[in-house]
Amino acid sequence: MERSYFTNNNYKYFLVVVIVFLISLNLYNLLVGGDLYALIGLAIQGVISALIMMRSKYLKPAIKIWSVVTLVGVFLWFWGMTLNTLTGDFEREKWLTVWRHLLNLAIFITLFRGSNRYIEIKQDGTNDEPASEQVVAEE
Repeated sequence: MERSYFTNNNYKYFLVVVIVFLISLNLYNLLVGGDLYALIGLAIQGVISALIMMRSKYLKPAIKIWSVVTLVGVFLWFWGMTLNTLTGDFEREKWLTVWRHLLNLAIFITLFRGSNRYIEIKQDGTNDEPASEQVVAEE
């Protein structure tokens, strides 16, 4: 059986922190704001969390798809903001939203690039697991 292995613990912890933050944010938006679209984010983040815990071979493509869909959304938002700015409909209050989307852009580019570099798919039971995943028995 093939499994996912993280070759960099910092990337794994970064991914977990991002998912926990997004789950918290979506739960807040759902419970306090009544935003039913938060259920979509919760479902996606729940699937990614389950894939991490199961060390599934589908983790790497799932992170890539999640990142690409989010990046397309951010780019479409920036395109719309550019059109609003060109028509003179930009308000100063939107700067906070611009910074939030820039942060999303940086985070999801990091997740996408990191999935290529720091997640390996290997056959279960081989001895060539990354050193961070090996358990050393002391006698």
